[in-house]
Amino acid sequence: MGFLRLLLLGVLGGGLVFLSVANREVVTVRLYPEGFGHVVGHPGAFLVPQFAVLFAGVLAGLVVGFAWEYVREHRHRREAGLRGRALRRLEREVASLRARAGEGGDEILTLVDRR
Repeated sequence: MGFLRLLLLGVLGGGLVFLSVANREVVTVRLYPEGFGHVVGHPGAFLVPQFAVLFAGVLAGLVVGFAWEYVREHRHRREAGLRGRALRRLEREVASLRARAGEGGDEILTLVDRR
């Protein structure tokens, strides 16, 4: 399985390098329309390689997708935390009952523990 993972990562990395070499042209990326630059005081245009724009778009999509899933699964994480706290509380209660039964308290719990 490890070999298959390395093979897949190698193919993916090679494809990204191939894509980068094929799209080395410099393109202009504008933050806002051309006429708006004098209002802001900055032209808002950058010259970057085309593959950088492509990779930045993919990265932005990944970040938005991960953030969306994190927010969407908040309810499940909260419920798991509540159940975990309830489980720890019940385990403490069982431990205290067993300790009390060990002092000669509850005969039924003593019989259950012997099993």
